[in-house]
Amino acid sequence: MYAEGAGAVELSDVQVDARLGLAAFFSGLDRVSLERVELSGPVPEPSGADFTDAVFIAVAPSAPEVVAMRSDAECGAAVARQCATDERREASCPGCGTVEQYCDGCGQWVSVMATQGLTLVDVSDASLTDLDVGGFAQFGVVARGDGASVLTWSGGAIERNLGHGLYADGVAVTLQDVSVERTYSGFRGSPGAGAYVVAMSGAGSIETHGLMLNDNRGYGMIQVGGASGLEVRHEGLMAASNGAAALWSGRNARFELSGAMLRDNAAGGVVIVEAGAAEITDTVVTGTQRRRLSVGADELFGAVELGDGIQIFDSLSQVSLRNVTLEANERVGLSLDLGAAGVDADICGSARDGICFDNVVVRADPGGRGAIAGNMTAEVAGTPHVYSVQPVGSGAWDVGIAREGAAVDDAGFASGLELAGVVGPLDTPVPAVVGPLD
Repeated sequence: MYAEGAGAVELSDVQVDARLGLAAFFSGLDRVSLERVELSGPVPEPSGADFTDAVFIAVAPSAPEVVAMRSDAECGAAVARQCATDERREASCPGCGTVEQYCDGCGQWVSVMATQGLTLVDVSDASLTDLDVGGFAQFGVVARGDGASVLTWSGGAIERNLGHGLYADGVAVTLQDVSVERTYSGFRGSPGAGAYVVAMSGAGSIETHGLMLNDNRGYGMIQVGGASGLEVRHEGLMAASNGAAALWSGRNARFELSGAMLRDNAAGGVVIVEAGAAEITDTVVTGTQRRRLSVGADELFGAVELGDGIQIFDSLSQVSLRNVTLEANERVGLSLDLGAAGVDADICGSARDGICFDNVVVRADPGGRGAIAGNMTAEVAGTPHVYSVQPVGSGAWDVGIAREGAAVDDAGFASGLELAGVVGPLDTPVPAVVGPLD
């Protein structure tokens, strides 16, 4: 499906099974309305926890007529050429028959298959109802705008995609009762995300009600603000068994999470970095497991092991946690950066515009910690974006926090605690395809 230019498109009760290219592409339209639409790509369910087949590593929506060779300097010295540039072949695709492959300019095989499900570019108003998107090799859904686009989605699922389920930039996104599940990473060198929402091309926002983020092999959702800012609000979110942090919030103008249940995620339940304001209420975060992550961007990556229910870094004002339970998170329930200047004796304050806790309960199993706060000292040598925080004892900062189980021994923890201080844990993905086909 393809349409561009002024006007409107309304479709209902449509199924599209795409083997190549994009399933649906809409650009510059005033309105797009899709109801009870199913977009399916060729990517099957993996036979194991994730894809191990080389056929899914490098993909493209179409094969170029001619491929030009690139120099070793352009490709990188570490790249071992596997084939002769512009060579063509058919390759077995486990669970999806066979695919065409071509050898790129660096001597790597590239599989030709459907890479994106739904792509929206500068669509003023997109309304999606009971839309299901699954089986695409790079992105399930892409929505790009300049700050004036609106995407409203009620009911449906983004599942069984490779790379990223939903990518949105410069768009006001609202999701109601949508599930984002089983987003796979394959052998591509870094984990993907069930959803990746940014505000790079223009102001953006993400508001969700009843969103489910489950069983994504990488991150559940990454939310990164740019110069234009990103407003984030989640109500009734459920996130379970994601392979990296369920929610990573970087440089958001405001982050709100209420009525959420986050359980059995790896590395983090919620990671907040450089928030203008953050509020978490009526939320449970439990069972977060330790995982070592490579975090960073622009070829500057550091490695850090996290296993925190909630981490808050470089966010020193307008932070509030109320009616929050943090239980059995493997490393620490709450890790908090108090800044380099030291603890403010009245950190919450009568105006309640600092860092405030109300009815926060932290329970830790043996070997874990409940709530640890400290003064950020410096970036760990040789490890970009990872900072050492020197813990401080209980004091004015933890008024409103009750410790249970092993958390009562928090005062005995004096070692430096490493926190992730990067706004976005991955290089921001930019969909290469901005038209129906190159």
